[in-house]
Amino acid sequence: ARVVFSCASSADCAQCARMLEDTGSKHVPCVRAQADVDDLGVRMTEALREAFSDGADVACIAGTDIPNFCAAHAEQCFALLTQGADVDSSRGCAVDVVFGPARDGGFYCVAARRGVDEALRRAFDGVQWSTPNTLECCLAGCAREGLSVNATALPRLRDVDELEDLEEFIAEASEADVEFLRIRRLADILRTNR
Repeated sequence: ARVVFSCASSADCAQCARMLEDTGSKHVPCVRAQADVDDLGVRMTEALREAFSDGADVACIAGTDIPNFCAAHAEQCFALLTQGADVDSSRGCAVDVVFGPARDGGFYCVAARRGVDEALRRAFDGVQWSTPNTLECCLAGCAREGLSVNATALPRLRDVDELEDLEEFIAEASEADVEFLRIRRLADILRTNR
């Protein structure tokens, strides 16, 4: 699978690429700038559209403010989109869109099948982003557009919007967690750049 990271601006691409060098991922990421528009829904659907025009049948977009998001979450999305089954399940009905719910009422990832990006763009029209009911509004928009959705299979994760969110995340993390040191290093960088 080809992994593409879409950064908020072209100025972020070099820094993102350097940060990704440390991940030890088996995938070599492609880093590119997002569409230069203010609307988050448009940026997300444009990133999906680019993935589909590059030949992907399914694509997953994840926020960079979710320390616990990992490849297994994306794989679970792809299984739900293509087989309708969770990675650990054997049967189900494939869906058009999958959301990973965030604890704050938003979502940390959205995945979609080829051919639904335009309907998803319309579903995102008028959504107020970064509110406690963002996911609820997106689900209503998807229903209005006739898209089948799964927003319950993935775990509810914490996103990190403020330094205080990161401090809470670190307080909950275990020193035994493999990701803990990487997250601690990120927190230290954020503290010094405050």
